[in-house]
This record gives sequence, structure tokens and C-alpha cells, in this order.
Amino acid sequence: MPALAPPRVQSIDILRGATIALMILVNDPGDPHEVFPPLRHADWSGYTPADLVFPNFLFLTGASLVFSLQSRIANPANSRAEIVRGLLKRSLNLIALKLFIAAAPTFRLRRIRIFGVLFRSALLSLAGGLTLLVTLSPRKLLTFSTTLLAAYYALLRIPFGTLNQPLLDPDNNLAAALDRAIANLFHGHLHAGALYNVTHDPEGLLSSIPALATVLSGSIAALHMRSAAFSPQQKARHFLLAGLACLAAGHAADRAFPINKNLWTSSYVLVATGWSLLALAALYWLYDIKQALTNPILRALTKPLQIFGANALPVYVVSLLAHKTARTIQLHQGEHRTSLRTATYRKLFAPGHSNRTRSLAFAVTYAALCFLPNLFLWRRKIFLKI
Repeated sequence: MPALAPPRVQSIDILRGATIALMILVNDPGDPHEVFPPLRHADWSGYTPADLVFPNFLFLTGASLVFSLQSRIANPANSRAEIVRGLLKRSLNLIALKLFIAAAPTFRLRRIRIFGVLFRSALLSLAGGLTLLVTLSPRKLLTFSTTLLAAYYALLRIPFGTLNQPLLDPDNNLAAALDRAIANLFHGHLHAGALYNVTHDPEGLLSSIPALATVLSGSIAALHMRSAAFSPQQKARHFLLAGLACLAAGHAADRAFPINKNLWTSSYVLVATGWSLLALAALYWLYDIKQALTNPILRALTKPLQIFGANALPVYVVSLLAHKTARTIQLHQGEHRTSLRTATYRKLFAPGHSNRTRSLAFAVTYAALCFLPNLFLWRRKIFLKI
């Protein structure tokens, strides 16, 4: 007799939906020069609320891996080789999808970017899944994550360029050097492989080491959530205390190893994980313990986030494709040409002049339009998997 599927964790679904909505909102302002500070990424060291969105997505990726793999690992009918093939297939599908989006609609390889959100998600979901196949012990996962953060700190202490370069110099560090080496390799053999910041990439290969710790922190939280050793109230309290501890440790480590999203520093992992745990604690207490969805007002306010989270990756892919297509289509306006995206913003949202409010209004409208395909799928009970 097949085992019953575990009940949905409302807090995870809602947090995932909020994360995807914020990813679209942060990535698609009407005017990139007119953005409210909380929605703008930090230029280098330090962080803003916008810098917490992607790590929270990876945190939830780690939690989802536990929900999808734990019962399959425990079932002797599922071979490890079969599970590995499934993990590998999903990662390759994500990479293929990322390359398709990067090349579309012109499919000129010369300027496509290999790295990015989907590439990192593919790489880390595979690495996280393989790690969980080795152990489902929260203590061992925590030890492994701590080792990753310490090793990454040691790697970035290796000087590049002149020996008196400051720590985390944007160009002279091992992560940036490896990014450039990989980009040159792709250029030499495939004539492709641009970097987001020309000399380095915020989703480069080496910084995937500490980013794996972000994924595993979500796995540890999910394993604790599914443990029968603690009551739901205790779990919420543990998430709260762990979140505060991570925040304190991250800000303390900032003095020696600055908080930096571009290099995904170990202190940044701690701070981002701390905020993810605090958000999870609040939502878990509100929705899974207090059953807030029984309140009609809260249910109505929360429903869009549930729908966003139900097909999280598909709606993000739709947002990327729509964004790129609107930027590629060129319109003639007198003697000048402008993209469909820019023309739409200027005509409908900023006919006189651009400002932060109008730029945000465009981003909110764009997120709402991306929501419509998810609403269609939700009403037909269609849940896409990549």
C-alpha cells in the first residue's frame, strides 16, 4: 500500500510565492535608474532587502529537496541510481532552459551569459540532492555547511594581482579569476560566455560553494520541520532563535569577511539564512500553527502568493522570456528606435518624466501580468515540473 503524501506546509508554499513575486518585482523596474533603495541591489559590500530574495529562493530549494527526496530515499523500492538520474535530468533541463532563454530570440551565441539564476539553481539542486543522498542528519549537514563557509573564506584570502590588494577587491580575487578563465574557455571554443559584470559574475562557479550552504540550511530547516521529536510551537521557536543567531554571527563576521552578495561571502550566507529562518518562523507560526488561512481576509490576501508559488519556476521563466522579448522588439519613433519595453513604460507609465513611483508601478503591473498564466494553471489544477 503506497504511503500517503505528507500534508502541504502552508508556510513554505506562501514564502515561495512571495519570493518569486519579489524576484520579478526586483528584476523588472520600469526605469533601472529610478528604484526605491530597498529594491536596489547593493553595489558591492553590504546588503539591501533585494539582496535577500535569491538566497531565500535557494533556501526554499533546499527545503523542497527534503520534501521530495526523504520518502523516496527511505523507500527500498527506489534505487539510489534512479534518484541520481532524476536529479541529473532536472538539472540538465534547467541548464538547457537557461541557455535557450539566454540565446532567444536571436540565438547568437557570442553574447550569451552562461551563469545566472537558473544555472546556479540547477547546479545547486543537483549538489544539494546528492548531499542529502549521503546523509539526512541535520547535525552532519550543519557540519558540512560550516566547512564549506570556512573553506570559501580561506579561498578568497588567496591574493590576486598585487599583494596589497584589499580583501574582496572586485577584480582581483579567486572567484573573479575563475569566472574570467571559464568565460575565456567558452569564448575560445564556442564563441560564447559573457559575464554579468564583464570581469566577474555574481552567480559564478566558485561562489556556488557557499551558496550550497544556503541550500543546505533550507534542508536542515525542513528536516527539523518534519521531525516528530518537537512540537510545532517548539519548531517555530527554534526557527526564530536560529534565525537571530545566524544574523548575529553574520554581522559579527562582517568585520573580517564583509557581507557581499556579488561574491556570496560566508557572512552573507549567515545573514541571508537568518532572515529566511525568521520569515519561516513567522509564517510557520501564523499559517501552520494558528491556521490563519481559516480567516477569510487573510486567506484572500494570501491566495495570490499561494498561486505564485504553485508553479514557481515556470512563472519565473515566463517573466524572463517576456522581459527579453520586449527588450528585443524594436519600434520606430520618429528618427529613433526604442524597445517595446521602453516605449510601453514611457507611453503608459511615465509620459512626462520617470520617477521611482512610476517605475515601481510598472514592476507591479509586470508581476501581475506574469501572475495570469499561474492563475490559469491553478484553476485547472495543473502543476508543472521542470
